[in-house]
Amino acid sequence: MEDLKTLKGEVDSIIFKSEDTGFCVLMLNCDNDLITVVGEMGDVEEGEDLVVTGEFTSHQKFGEQFKVHIFERSLPTTSAAIQRYLASGAISGVGPVLAKKLVNKFGDDTLDIIENTPDRLTEIDGITVKKAEKISQEFKTTFAARSLMSYLNKFEIETSYGIKAWKRWGNTAEQIIKSNPYVLCIQGVDLSFSRADAVAAKSDIPADSECRIKAGITYILRQNADQGHTCLPLDSLVKTAVSYLDVDEKLIKKVIEDETEEENLYYYDKHGRRFVMLADFYKAEDYIARRLAIMRQISYDNKIDFSEVIDLEEENNGIQYEKIQREAINLALSKGFLVLTGGPGTGKTTTLNAIISLYQQQGLNVMICAPTGRAAKRLSDLTGFDAKTIHRLLEVKHTSGDTLAFIHDENNLLDCDALIIDEMSMVDSCLFEAVLRAISVTCKLVLVGDSDQLPSVGAGNVLKDIIDSGVMSVVTLKEIFRQAQESDIVMNAHKIVNGEHIDLASKDKDFFFMQRLEYGELQDLVVELCKTRLPKAYDYSPIDDIQVLSP
Repeated sequence: MEDLKTLKGEVDSIIFKSEDTGFCVLMLNCDNDLITVVGEMGDVEEGEDLVVTGEFTSHQKFGEQFKVHIFERSLPTTSAAIQRYLASGAISGVGPVLAKKLVNKFGDDTLDIIENTPDRLTEIDGITVKKAEKISQEFKTTFAARSLMSYLNKFEIETSYGIKAWKRWGNTAEQIIKSNPYVLCIQGVDLSFSRADAVAAKSDIPADSECRIKAGITYILRQNADQGHTCLPLDSLVKTAVSYLDVDEKLIKKVIEDETEEENLYYYDKHGRRFVMLADFYKAEDYIARRLAIMRQISYDNKIDFSEVIDLEEENNGIQYEKIQREAINLALSKGFLVLTGGPGTGKTTTLNAIISLYQQQGLNVMICAPTGRAAKRLSDLTGFDAKTIHRLLEVKHTSGDTLAFIHDENNLLDCDALIIDEMSMVDSCLFEAVLRAISVTCKLVLVGDSDQLPSVGAGNVLKDIIDSGVMSVVTLKEIFRQAQESDIVMNAHKIVNGEHIDLASKDKDFFFMQRLEYGELQDLVVELCKTRLPKAYDYSPIDDIQVLSP
């Protein structure tokens, strides 16, 4: 930080500006010397006076630039600068022509008049009282946004966070943040707790303040949610919070109690132990439980035996289904409320193809999806049916708070009679809640996946929890088909699941074990395999055909 320099000048021109991040590239006139300045400076406009602190850097393509760390901005004060500022479009409704008229009439006082005595703007031909008020309001809004960015910049908070805060709270954002800097930690703004804590400390907010403890507890729960946990034991949460926040245990417990009364947190009791959940995860899992219970009642087994239909499907496709596969197909047809699970090579795709085909023969509108693009593409390739990602199926929209939401929900249901979700082990609680909200209670639902796979990246272990709950019929395919037995990868995967030792000696199929004890040797081996050996042996593309998985 000792090498940082400070420049002062007037914004001559804006080369590039991102409204989403606030990143700017501009030319700063410093005593008639134009300097390229880059950094997050928000909605800076031509004609503004800037004081920027940062360092000179050299860009490979664009040459020398001044990279901004901290900036201060002020409105232009001279007539010429004010006219350039207004002509740049800084205020909606004011263009170059009107900017010239305003400055010719009011000179250096133009911006003060716009803000404080807008009725005087009507002295200019063409400006009505209504338009004068609108120009003044636009200026005040712009000034409030400018003030927020400058305030946050004092704490070295990037403009991108200020933009998110502005989108959420508008003109009141700065006052809200000043009274409680921890609001910057909420979802949609997403500043880290430690950085908000630093702002609070500089703002003389006590370490044992309620707003700090609330934010700290939420942060701990969010951190655990990022590790896949929808809740924490109360005793563990209290212990962690006391250590992390360095405050009295009684205060922690009081705040948790208050937050549960306000329904920002929820208690969940299981096996005599109390857990604490954030509101969004509690509501998601509560909705899933209640909704599946209702669907279970509606999707009662009609006891119809579809054996003849399944026989015909076998004949048409030249396939003979195993007994357990026939059971799964029959349940999907008679009940339409099923979990189909099993390891690799056990015939899930074959069974799924039959279910989809017979649903369509019944005239049902079938939709199939998976949580990721790769999984959806693989599902399309294996089944021959169009599969979408869950997000694409539900159609993502962005709310005013820049948070994720979906077009399809309980008020705009999917036109779907049967929904099949593959790779269900990767679906988290909040996403599955969104799926259930978007389908009718009479929609047939088939969940396909391997419960022995790693759970979702998001919080929750939905597939395993559903299987353990017994709320849905579960068919587990276990027999490994002959084609799959040709793969040592498949066979070893099943051995791992069954707690057996895998075969490390076999090198005549598709599984090879290469031991390297040194990190550098291991790194070199992976590079060599991807770059040379696998492409040469199997005609693979290093970019398109090879995937490296690492813990």
